[in-house]
Amino acid sequence: MSALAERRLKAAAQKPRWLLIASCVVAAFLLSLVFATRIGSASQQLTIASATPEQLAYGGIKLTSPGNVQPTITQKRAIEIATARDSFGDIAAMGGVREVVLADVEYSKRTHTLSRLSWVVDMTPPGGLPVPDPIGGKLDRDTWFFVFVDARSGEIILAEGGSG
Repeated sequence: MSALAERRLKAAAQKPRWLLIASCVVAAFLLSLVFATRIGSASQQLTIASATPEQLAYGGIKLTSPGNVQPTITQKRAIEIATARDSFGDIAAMGGVREVVLADVEYSKRTHTLSRLSWVVDMTPPGGLPVPDPIGGKLDRDTWFFVFVDARSGEIILAEGGSG
């Protein structure tokens, strides 16, 4: 056999090894991307100053970081919607807006459940929100009151308050 033929045979025998090695490197890279994406996108629980995560959980609410998303409705527009006179303007007049966060909201109470990207508008008045006690007739105070505005449609999807 000629030297040229021998070199071609060796090169042909080595090609599958290089192909196998290159395939393994590409597969390992893709696998690392999948794991990095899953680890990086793990939702982180959000907090708002007026209520602890435990208080919100008692009310059936869980707030998590939405990650890198762009809402259709701006924060400014969400505040306008939440504080409009025909919505919760009376409550807004008691103390204004304390805080606004964009969150993935999970709400589950009795038979009502929802999960949406929302602007959470904290409208808790200083000293709390006076709420009539249905049993004793006296006034209780909710220590937190949030209006949830759908970040895509601008619809008020929930208004919830609590004290415990």
